[in-house]
Amino acid sequence: MHYPIFNSIINKIQTDLQNRDIKTQNFRVWTDKTINAIGLDITIDLNKISEHIKTLNLHLDWDRFREINLARQLEGMQNHPMLKGGKFTNIVVVPRIDVEVNWVFNTDLIYNSIDCRKGHARVEAASRWMDSVNQKIRNVIHGDDVITRWHVEVEGDFEGRYLSVMSLISYLDYEFTGITDLNDVHKFVGRRLQQILVRTNKVIMVADKSFIEAAA
Repeated sequence: MHYPIFNSIINKIQTDLQNRDIKTQNFRVWTDKTINAIGLDITIDLNKISEHIKTLNLHLDWDRFREINLARQLEGMQNHPMLKGGKFTNIVVVPRIDVEVNWVFNTDLIYNSIDCRKGHARVEAASRWMDSVNQKIRNVIHGDDVITRWHVEVEGDFEGRYLSVMSLISYLDYEFTGITDLNDVHKFVGRRLQQILVRTNKVIMVADKSFIEAAA
């Protein structure tokens, strides 16, 4: 199954990252024929930019129905392979792309910053820290197009429970409105990628400042 529009989006993202000299640890395209879906997973190493946030993970979801409906909307797409008949061509959906943005924190440095390295108090201290930065985080990644939550994983050792994974996840939903050709698609994707990278810098600034304050 061919997705010319989404493949073009993939190429645009890859080119923009290369032009910004942003190296990826992972850049993987996946397909699932059982649900007529395709997606892109990207992992960007942030260790050289921030001590406290290890990686930025991006997950983009797309499917056959969005591809078909966006192809109908664009000029010059008369020969799109998915518009040549088939049982799915009459299904109408709003062409939009779902993006999950995941900032993964360095839990070891978190415990060092809040001076809590042992016992069950590690979970409690980390929870208090997350509560303290929630409002600051909301202020820098606010918007009608974003839903944000914390994801944590709890494990245990001989000293008690601790958070082995702490990440901040934003769910973005971008609708392709006012888009008339593939060039518009590329401009739209470029602006959204820029927005995500700007938000990442703001999250890093908030996190680094909060850890400095916690350690003071």
